Amino acid sequence: MRKQTTDVMIGLGLERGDRDVLQQLAGPGLELLHWPFSKIPAIESLEREEPFLLWLPYSAWARLDKRRRSEVAGLAGTEKALILGPELGNAELREILALGWPTVQGSPLDRTAASRVLDRALEQRNLYADILTMTEDILLERELLERKNAHLDFLNRFLGHAAQSRCPADILDLAREDLGMILPTTLVHGIFWPDAMGMGARDAGDAELFLSRGLGPGARVRWTEALLRAAGRVTGTVVTRHRITQLQGPDEPHADLSPEDGRVVFLPVSGGSEPLGCVALVSRTDFSFARDRVDLLRSALNHLGLALHNAFLFRALKRRADTDGLTGLYNRAHFDQRLCEELDRHRRLTGDLTIMMMDLDHFKTINDTRGHLVGDQVLREVGRVILDTVRSTDYAARYGGEEFAVLLPHTGSRQGLTLAERLREAVADLRVGTEFGPQSVTASIGLATSTPSLPLEAAALLDRADRALYRAKDAGRNQVRACLWNGGGELPARAFDQGDRLHA
Repeated sequence: MRKQTTDVMIGLGLERGDRDVLQQLAGPGLELLHWPFSKIPAIESLEREEPFLLWLPYSAWARLDKRRRSEVAGLAGTEKALILGPELGNAELREILALGWPTVQGSPLDRTAASRVLDRALEQRNLYADILTMTEDILLERELLERKNAHLDFLNRFLGHAAQSRCPADILDLAREDLGMILPTTLVHGIFWPDAMGMGARDAGDAELFLSRGLGPGARVRWTEALLRAAGRVTGTVVTRHRITQLQGPDEPHADLSPEDGRVVFLPVSGGSEPLGCVALVSRTDFSFARDRVDLLRSALNHLGLALHNAFLFRALKRRADTDGLTGLYNRAHFDQRLCEELDRHRRLTGDLTIMMMDLDHFKTINDTRGHLVGDQVLREVGRVILDTVRSTDYAARYGGEEFAVLLPHTGSRQGLTLAERLREAVADLRVGTEFGPQSVTASIGLATSTPSLPLEAAALLDRADRALYRAKDAGRNQVRACLWNGGGELPARAFDQGDRLHA
């Protein structure tokens, strides 16, 4: 019989390597109880162990029946961590997103990442223990009761807001409102490196800055400089590249509020044991911290860091599910969804919407003569050329095989032809370095446009873009064609050939 002072985490159907990592992390006061999948006990047995953390591989979760899944998901007071296998398709990733698991880790488990999960689960367990202790203290000190109740109300509100969104900007906006309950917070800015704890490689020099929309140009520059300096001073991280995300901010503008105005406190934020970034709490008036407020603020920032860590991880996981692994462009499923959304927006706001379908010429020959590895190199470089060529408002995807699609919002046929010709030339100028020497490729492009006077459904728009693409192929490839429509049918071949060529 284990001692009551021992914290228990449970593993169900773990791989040997993952189990070894968790056994290494277990030490005095911490125990791992593991059952292979074939011997998973009844839910009553699991509940008697009072685990604070449950580790479950996705492969085991997928094999559980509906009843056992419901029992595991409903295990009260237990943090749950899902371990992803090394090879998961987009369908499985979308299922994981829909399941709403609070913690997701890759397999094989990384010792540092697993330690962060343990720290978070223990902190959550300790929070509940603190709540119980404070409830017992109520019977002894009425004055302490009122103070602790106020703190609990704040933490419950703060935790609720932090958990209700998976958008980092929304989490920071809600945090600004909540922190105003314990100190006179006017603005909250932040700087984070979201890849520090997530899926994929980390570039420690990449940062994402979150600034209020109410800032004027001058104040925005000064806040950017201040946050970049704070990142190095508070966390020891040197930022080499950054991008800015706009926060909603308070209702009244603060265009003139710079780091030199009022009082600014830069505080580190961690997503476990590693720094995730820092926040700047800004007030127009001076303020001081009582000791209990310092502890409360520290607890709030700990949970803010965990909420942001999960939000960044969710964003990375969703991006992985929505993108093509080879080219980095969006995949066809996400493109089809986005096309319907853009058509709905196009109908509401009125304006042209053009779709561009591009197919690489004689690509099969490259695969047959140079091999699929060279073919993959070409596709990867073409994807890069597309991203470098299209506008930031455009939406590019790998539609399948060697075919690509680009949505051009608020773009008519003439402007679309200009963009398509620019892309065709960029692909034709591409030279991909391979073991066989430089490899060139050309592309044929077809366009179709939906206008307010002649709105098209998604299937019709895709069909006409495909028809224009095949006209470009039939005309000799390495060309651009647009499917023009006059309300009574496709224009005759002569008008089509004269009207859809860029140089016509």
